[in-house]
Amino acid sequence: MTSLVQNIQQYLQDFTSLFFPNICMACMHDAPMPNAFLCFRCEVTLPRTDFHLHQENTFTDRLWGRMNLHTATAMFLLIKNGLAENIVYNIKYKDATYLATSLGEQYGRVLKKAPLYADIDVVVPVPIHSSKMKTRGYNQSALFGQGIANSLDIPCHENALLKKRKTKSQTKKSRMERLTGVEGEYAVREADLLIGKNVLLVDDVMTTGATIESCALEILKVEGTRISMATIGMKNF
Repeated sequence: MTSLVQNIQQYLQDFTSLFFPNICMACMHDAPMPNAFLCFRCEVTLPRTDFHLHQENTFTDRLWGRMNLHTATAMFLLIKNGLAENIVYNIKYKDATYLATSLGEQYGRVLKKAPLYADIDVVVPVPIHSSKMKTRGYNQSALFGQGIANSLDIPCHENALLKKRKTKSQTKKSRMERLTGVEGEYAVREADLLIGKNVLLVDDVMTTGATIESCALEILKVEGTRISMATIGMKNF
């Protein structure tokens, strides 16, 4: 009987660890707070931005003059080898899907209180190519976007955009290569869901802005649309 109880307890512990791992997803060292994914120290020290409070900010400056953009924000600044970079890495490459959704829900609660985001109608995540979806199994931007949509109580249209062709990773490309490498890469495929909508376009990381700009320009071709943006992180050059 004791052995049975111990086995059940171990099973429950293993199951719980899938959702609440025993190490912090930022520092990868300390134990997280109860029912959370960050330790207390990282929760306090992560480089969060206040972009959501300012219509013009470092994020919008990076896209200045490139499109008709209402406003944009990022949850974290991504400093090289920093805590927020670990979070994005764990989401993108370590199957931490719960982390993306939880961050989205957390950030959605922040945006819900921000006047600049009060009239968002729909969340649209930046898509990944079907081949990458098959190998990775999920789109981290869609998970983050769904979390935001949950908190804002609005729809998240994961399939509103299509990535038309498979491209190589942007990670090691120069700024100019990034800016020119995504031309014609995305298309709207559910335009009827976007007509007249104030769209929050969501991605995981903002670097040069080439990817999110390409998606935004396609959405803005739909009648009556307006664009705001949100990402998990923004590279701090």
